[in-house]
Amino acid sequence: MDTEAHREYLSEFAHYLQNASKLRRGCAVPRRDYRADLVAHISSKGNRLAQPVVVMAGGGYGAGKTTIVDFLVRAKKVPIELGAVTGVDYFKAYLPEFSLLQMLSDGNASTIVQEESRSLAEETFMRMVENKMSFGWDSSMTNLSETIHRITEAKKNGCKLVLVAVFAPVNVAIRQAMERARKSRRFAHPDFLPKSHVDFQGNFKTYVPYFDEVFVFVNDGILDSYGKKNPRLIAEKVASQAELAIYDSERFAMFVV
Repeated sequence: MDTEAHREYLSEFAHYLQNASKLRRGCAVPRRDYRADLVAHISSKGNRLAQPVVVMAGGGYGAGKTTIVDFLVRAKKVPIELGAVTGVDYFKAYLPEFSLLQMLSDGNASTIVQEESRSLAEETFMRMVENKMSFGWDSSMTNLSETIHRITEAKKNGCKLVLVAVFAPVNVAIRQAMERARKSRRFAHPDFLPKSHVDFQGNFKTYVPYFDEVFVFVNDGILDSYGKKNPRLIAEKVASQAELAIYDSERFAMFVV
């Protein structure tokens, strides 16, 4: 792969790792080596606790998962570090093809690198749970079999599991995704966006029993008592509970059937 011909289009994340000698650079870098460097770096970013914790964020594209997980980490509600969150979309920023198409505002950028990013992310997830690292996994969790496989592997390696579920009406998610696209030039696939919400909602009840703790948020754009569009915690399961405690049954019923 050529990381030099269009170096000015590479993301700031790729530049940072290359400048720190964490990623190889050149006109003919073996892709296998570049991929190995990337997995090695990302998988080293988790923190170590007496019992490893995997925080899995699930929800449709544009629901606001990244923002909510960031808030929970900063508020010390989940015991992982800020830089220890990864997922399929995180790897895209390091791939030259994605960065080049992104700079051209080409909506196909994500599609072009989707399978490679998925492969890199999967390898990283397995390495981190095997190494007993605590980290966050940001995913739509729409593929039931893949997600159950990850959950099983994490449990096999003694990890505590925390689920952060984020629901949002599709029209709100589209608006949020487009606002992000205007800033980052990362466009959501028009077919996958609504499907990702429907699929996660259908899988949600299956996931809950596997997790030690669950936070359920709704990001519906409705103003709170302070006049702000803050996500709302509508249900929760703590380590001592077997089932969800539902705080807002009306909103919960809108997304979980």
